[in-house]
Amino acid sequence: MPQTPKKLNTLLLRLTSALAQNSTAVIDFETSGVKPRSDVIAGIGVYFPETHEAHYINVGHRLLDDRFPLYSPDELAAALKPFLDRADSHLVAHNATFELRFLLKMGLVPKCRVTCTLVQM
Repeated sequence: MPQTPKKLNTLLLRLTSALAQNSTAVIDFETSGVKPRSDVIAGIGVYFPETHEAHYINVGHRLLDDRFPLYSPDELAAALKPFLDRADSHLVAHNATFELRFLLKMGLVPKCRVTCTLVQM
């Protein structure tokens, strides 16, 4: 039986577990720019208000820091998909249109409720 890579047993596994245990997640993508068609995801921050947990997943930084291993966008998408597919999940984002464009770029179509916190005056 193949072994799961060590990095998968740490941050991404913790995020996957938290996504399964919580009904609300607040996300914030860190990107290389503001154009989803041409820019790439550098990382994602996820906060769970129910448990007061916060997670950061590095998907684009080439940091030399073992605390933030580099994951592929496909690995991140696989972790997010079950949460986004649950009708009883609630995704919250500031400027959710921006975040949704990057989720769509990753092949993810949320089936859950999405709330945007951006207030325009």
